[in-house]
Amino acid sequence: MDKKLTKTAAVSLILALTLSTNVSFGAMTKESIKLYKSAQKFESQNRLKDAIDLMEKALATSPDDITLNTKLAGLYSQTGEYDKALNIYQKTLRLKPDDGFLYISIGNLLEQKNDYENALYSYKEALSLMPDYKYNYLNIANVEYILKDYPNAIKDYKIFLAQYPDNTQAATNLATCYLDSKDYKNSIEAFQDVIKENSSDFKEWGSYGLALLRDKKYNEAKEAFDKAVKINPSDYTSYGNLAIVQSYLNEQENAYANFKKAFELEPNLTSLKFDYAALLTKMGKYDEAIVAYNDYLKKYPNDTNAYLNLGILYKGTQKPKEAIAVLQKGVKLDVTNANMKNELGKSYFDNQEYSKAIVVYNQILAQNKNNLQALYNKALALQGAKEFKKAETIYSSLLKEPVENLSKYNLEFPNIQQSLASNYIAWANYYNTKKDYKNAKETYAKALAINPDNTNAYKGLAKTYEDMGIKDLAVENYEKAIQIEPENADLFLSYGETLEHLNDLEQAQGAFSKAIELDSKSSEAYVLSGDNYLKQKNLEKAIEQYKKALELSNDDDSITIKIGNCYKYSNENSKAMEYYTKTLDINPVNENAYFNIGLINYEDEDYNEAIANFSKAIELKSDFAYAYWGLGSCYEIMNQPKDAIYNYEKYTEYAPDEDSRTKAQEKVDTLYKELVK
Repeated sequence: MDKKLTKTAAVSLILALTLSTNVSFGAMTKESIKLYKSAQKFESQNRLKDAIDLMEKALATSPDDITLNTKLAGLYSQTGEYDKALNIYQKTLRLKPDDGFLYISIGNLLEQKNDYENALYSYKEALSLMPDYKYNYLNIANVEYILKDYPNAIKDYKIFLAQYPDNTQAATNLATCYLDSKDYKNSIEAFQDVIKENSSDFKEWGSYGLALLRDKKYNEAKEAFDKAVKINPSDYTSYGNLAIVQSYLNEQENAYANFKKAFELEPNLTSLKFDYAALLTKMGKYDEAIVAYNDYLKKYPNDTNAYLNLGILYKGTQKPKEAIAVLQKGVKLDVTNANMKNELGKSYFDNQEYSKAIVVYNQILAQNKNNLQALYNKALALQGAKEFKKAETIYSSLLKEPVENLSKYNLEFPNIQQSLASNYIAWANYYNTKKDYKNAKETYAKALAINPDNTNAYKGLAKTYEDMGIKDLAVENYEKAIQIEPENADLFLSYGETLEHLNDLEQAQGAFSKAIELDSKSSEAYVLSGDNYLKQKNLEKAIEQYKKALELSNDDDSITIKIGNCYKYSNENSKAMEYYTKTLDINPVNENAYFNIGLINYEDEDYNEAIANFSKAIELKSDFAYAYWGLGSCYEIMNQPKDAIYNYEKYTEYAPDEDSRTKAQEKVDTLYKELVK
């Protein structure tokens, strides 16, 4: 907010600067009187330099004349030669030390030089000499305002206004002083008094609007800022404040337009970027908001609120690394800011840096052991770090807390219970990976004890029984989950994959079909259905499902290569080549596409092309065993045994199984024997 207190100058300044005709010439010589009158004439013609020359000559003949000295000082003031004016006033003051108006004139000059402390001293000296000259209180109040001595400025404006109640500018200055001292209610009342007395000439709508804005009177503030920009269409500050008010009133489009107008009028209005970024965030314009916050922080690098908001914004836009970098800067500026640390911990969590998240939450808890939000978040991080027992201990302790303690941190019993159940499921899943099926089953049971309708627990149990090879119990647990969530397409997909793994391909296809029925836009469902048909050797149906998946995800190279493979299995090499080429159009570094094209080249006896494509596959994947076998076969047929031996030997390095490694070694041995014949 750019505000300027409009200064009403005391009458003494006018007295000091004007060559009055009402002058006593008793102390002057005849020559100085003549020079004085000539100087007066030049001054009236605005020939100030000539007037100064004559006044200096007059003073040479009457050096101690008070009138000549004060008038020369006044002329120097008019030409901006303040140091010369001050020297003369100080000399005059020695001649007449009890002249209060001299102190006022000196105070005026010191203000011009921005020497406010000494200006205030001069005005107060004048006040001690002329206590009945109330106009001087305006000079004093103005300087006190500039020095941010708001209590005394307010007191002295009131003294002045008690004597001169019709002085609109002083009343406006009083209102502005209240505003800057954050006494918004008195500021509003003072502005309203001015408006009441002089509504047609009132110009300080921007300052009045700011007082209303600070007092959260948004509708009235909006009206004031509207008037401010109508009076002055170049008032970028009022456009910015109008935008802030409209943002609070959820008039987002209007706020957006007025922010833009403010920046158009003043491109360097960086101080407004914080509120602008907040509006952009509310409007979902996240990329613009990020730019605005970063612009703001370049100029205001110590604003912790900006770091906090930007960190939350990065976190919300799935950019945890950027969030971490910003929040770390904020924490450096304010190590006691628990909110900042909490967001930093959550960002570490989102970036799967669980140990760092735990360190941050421990720091918060060291500052305040009763910060239950930090404790809850620490449990989540421990769960992510697979420290399930420690997480369980924290969740259990939180469930013993009184409701009022939890509510202080926006925590609720159901959410904590759900997190505890989630911890048990993650723990049980971990047991599954270790093939510790006994503990896995027991831990899933703990999750179900908290919530008997937890489908993830039933899915986990089904997976346990699947891995144990107990089909009936795997199916039974999936059926329990499906009974709870019969419209859950993902559940049917998982069920289908389990059935497929247990070699019940027909029933698995039924599960995939149900998933497609529930979510016909799921390309994954069509792909899994296609994979299932492929295992059943139903290539036509597999191609049909893959093509439906491709319609939904036309830039997925894993689908095009599956279609190509199906055509290859069907000996339709031209169609296979079409889809392998499409694969490379989508993803030029798909090594499998090059390999499969190489296979078709090999079958077409185009060995040079086959070699080129197998080599490209190896360039992209250096341990591509089958591509080495392909190269070995090409070179063997082309009667290049050394190259064939090299590639078969490379195959033995990366062979997926012992049988194929043995066959490759046999090839090498045979080719060596032929070489030595």
